[in-house]
Amino acid sequence: MSGRLLLVHNDKLIHFARLKQIMLLTTIVTPITAFSTPTGFGTFVLDRDALNGSLASGTYTTVDKATGTFTIKRNSASVGYNGESFEVGTNGIQIQNNVKQGTLNDDEDKFSYTFTITPNDNNSIHTIKMAQATYATSGNSEIARQTLSYTDFEPRRFGSVATAIIRKNANVPYFYDAMGDYFMGNKLSNTTLQENVSKSEPQLRIDDSTSNPLYYYNITRLYGTGNANSYTPTKNTSGQVILRTLSGVLPTNATFANILKSNAQPNTYTALSEGSTIRSGSSYVSYGIENTASTYVIDANNAKSVTLTYEGIMNGNIAVNAAVIGETFNEWISFGVSSTARPNYVFSGTVFNDNGNIAADEKTKQDVSSKFTADQRYFNGKLDSGELGISHPNLNIRLTDCMGDNGGTNIATPQLVQTSGQYRFTVPANVLDGRSKVCLVEVEPIKWEYIVDTTPNIRE
Repeated sequence: MSGRLLLVHNDKLIHFARLKQIMLLTTIVTPITAFSTPTGFGTFVLDRDALNGSLASGTYTTVDKATGTFTIKRNSASVGYNGESFEVGTNGIQIQNNVKQGTLNDDEDKFSYTFTITPNDNNSIHTIKMAQATYATSGNSEIARQTLSYTDFEPRRFGSVATAIIRKNANVPYFYDAMGDYFMGNKLSNTTLQENVSKSEPQLRIDDSTSNPLYYYNITRLYGTGNANSYTPTKNTSGQVILRTLSGVLPTNATFANILKSNAQPNTYTALSEGSTIRSGSSYVSYGIENTASTYVIDANNAKSVTLTYEGIMNGNIAVNAAVIGETFNEWISFGVSSTARPNYVFSGTVFNDNGNIAADEKTKQDVSSKFTADQRYFNGKLDSGELGISHPNLNIRLTDCMGDNGGTNIATPQLVQTSGQYRFTVPANVLDGRSKVCLVEVEPIKWEYIVDTTPNIRE
């Protein structure tokens, strides 16, 4: 009888087996609610007493019901605040920095937290999520530099390194009293400015703060005349505009031409694209947004911990009558966890009669004519059109670890080949953890009419 091949093949497949992932597609949905718009951050419960060395600790349950524990620690980089409060519930944990340290004139406000998770299962990939606020109904953020670092699990879960991705950075309305000279207003003409112009653009931006610092000033508090809709600043002999009252800080050599960075440097602080990655240890800038309007979400996929350092960088502040740098008020940040079920792996194939679709009444002939030798489908190791699967009550396929005799130890229940000659193994991902290879083993019946093989019975 003609030979047979262990695995499915066609003209486009040259491998013994195809390793296929069943991918689960997830969508982040952000319905309009009474709270801030980022959702899907999971349910958090605080411990009554935080674990030693932590500000807060507790448990979390993701939307997909995966569970774990978490800790939050404050880092030494924090300045300007001496206390925080936490809000938990069904949308992550929100850290509220409300208490100023010392006087209200602190410069260069900064806080830094490390959020660490310990998942309870190995069947889900856990993602640490970050946003501005997930419970707030009031308040706003200032312009700030955010520096993000993250760590892998040790040993790495599922062999994957952590990756931070900007999951969402949609257009949102900027908050005028928290914005800098990039979006303070419009230049209407060569002599007039318009204050407090409504703008809705992405909140997360490339960090250009070192070479292009941002300044806060109220346009109508410049020397000049008019109102917020049409204000004409007074210029000195050098063409500079000057603050009438100390409420903010002007750029060096603040001429009418360069007072609005949106006119003078239009290509700085460009928006970060959704789907782009954030390298560990790098920084970006978040613009001033009301907490309820902020929608950005950053995902640190398969990360053990994230360290987020938030620091005010704007020169000047409407709430402080001083030339402060980085003064902020009531800055909040939220953490959460989501999960995705790990994909199953599918190993499938066909045991078939590799006879080139020769007519059945001719299969047993000892024919060496060109009818056989000239047919490139004959014994070619591929499942060609017309070739049929082979089945037998005692024909089995095993999936093994390739270790030891007889092809190794089974890692899945052996499969009886179907009438069509097909077999299929669906294996949970955790079964393959730590394995560099697997094998498929054909177990033939004792009495077997197919005496010629076109492939080995054990294939890695």
